[in-house]
Amino acid sequence: MRAHARAIDRLLVAIAKEELPVVLAGDLNLVDRASGYRKLSSLLDDAVRSDWVRPTALRPIGLPFLPRIDHVFVSSGWCSGDGDIFPLPGSDHRGVAATVGRCPG
Repeated sequence: MRAHARAIDRLLVAIAKEELPVVLAGDLNLVDRASGYRKLSSLLDDAVRSDWVRPTALRPIGLPFLPRIDHVFVSSGWCSGDGDIFPLPGSDHRGVAATVGRCPG
C-alpha cells in the first residue's frame, strides 16, 4: 500500500509539472473510493465517469464491492464522453474507454 501511495504521489508531481494536456489511462489498481483516486481526481477529470460504468475488476472476492480500478483521467479543460468498459479475454479486468479531446469553442 505504501509503495502504491508513493507511486500516486510521484504521478501527481509529474502531472503538476506538465504544461501540455495529460491523459492517464490504464490499470491503476486504484479503487474510485480511495484517497489516491481523490488525489488524482483533484488534478484530473475522470473521463470514464462521463457515463455510469460498471466495475472493472472481475475477481470474485471483490465483486460485492463493485471495484472500478481501471481509469482514464484527462486534464481539466478537456472534454470527455462515451465512458465505457469492454471485455478483455483472458484478463481479470475489463478494459476502459472514453472519447477525450479539446472542448469545442
